[in-house]
Amino acid sequence: MPIHLNSNQGSLIEFQEGLPINYSGPLLRGSKVLYFAKDTCQLIIQEIITELYTLRLNVFRFLETLTIDSVSNKEGIHSRILLKGNLRHKVKGTGRIYLREGEFTLLWADSAKCHCRFEKDTEYRTLDIFYSPALFQQLIIYFPKLKDLPNAGHVKQLTKNPCYITPEMQDIIREILECPFDESSRQFYFDLK
Repeated sequence: MPIHLNSNQGSLIEFQEGLPINYSGPLLRGSKVLYFAKDTCQLIIQEIITELYTLRLNVFRFLETLTIDSVSNKEGIHSRILLKGNLRHKVKGTGRIYLREGEFTLLWADSAKCHCRFEKDTEYRTLDIFYSPALFQQLIIYFPKLKDLPNAGHVKQLTKNPCYITPEMQDIIREILECPFDESSRQFYFDLK
């Protein structure tokens, strides 16, 4: 997960494992947790990686305006659901994307470079979901118009504009974040969601 934080000083971040002691936000149970904190920001990334998909819950707080550049070298469908805040993205190959709280976007990419601007005195929460090519092949049965997508080029936006999450999607997100199951059942539960 290569992430670079560019501040006015051009500093890079080094994550530590685990949650900060005073953290009281949402949890993605069973995830690997990384955080970075200093006087200008607090970044918490909770991630579950499987062969078919990746779930990543980001909770970012900023006391000054900063930008984050991130790169994913994974081919597949990349989605971002904005749970809190409004966020400006610039994704190489698609242009600018402005996500409002409660919206999501989807894109196909063989690699994705994203530039995000985070405003001061603001907390952001996103749920990023990555669908692997193997999972994508399973979905083509239900969405046959997408069968040529892997040959579409480097980056292709699947939603013309960001879309609002539906009540059904809200329920699934809540169920993922409030997963009551232990380690032996959790993976199956997330697979179903």
